[in-house]
Amino acid sequence: MDTGIITEIATQIMGYVKSLDWAYILTFIIIGYGINSQKFTNQIKQKTNISSKRRYRTALVGLVYAVILYFIRGYEVKHIEVLFQSFVFAFVFHKLILDGLVRYITGKRTDYKKIKENETPEKFHQTIEKIKQTDENAT
Repeated sequence: MDTGIITEIATQIMGYVKSLDWAYILTFIIIGYGINSQKFTNQIKQKTNISSKRRYRTALVGLVYAVILYFIRGYEVKHIEVLFQSFVFAFVFHKLILDGLVRYITGKRTDYKKIKENETPEKFHQTIEKIKQTDENAT
């Protein structure tokens, strides 16, 4: 195995990770969790009568926050790409890694095998649809 290729790939990945705006990423994830809290979403729904899925709220907040940072920090046009890459990285990192880790730690995982053993096929499919709806509303 050629270690030169692996070293080059690792160097490229590290360069990419170092170039991201980590202050934006960390604050966006924190703001995202705050915006998506049950208390906050209920208040918004009561005041505006508007309800949206979690992923859309998170994306909208991330993009608005990036635009605000662009102007506050006085970035040049070339920094837009860095902010966009940081937004995408934070969105994916937040959704795939942090949410999965939080679900694992809190035990909010779905055990489909256990559900299937205890229900008839029709009831099982209804239960799965309810779980999917709940997961969609949560995301």
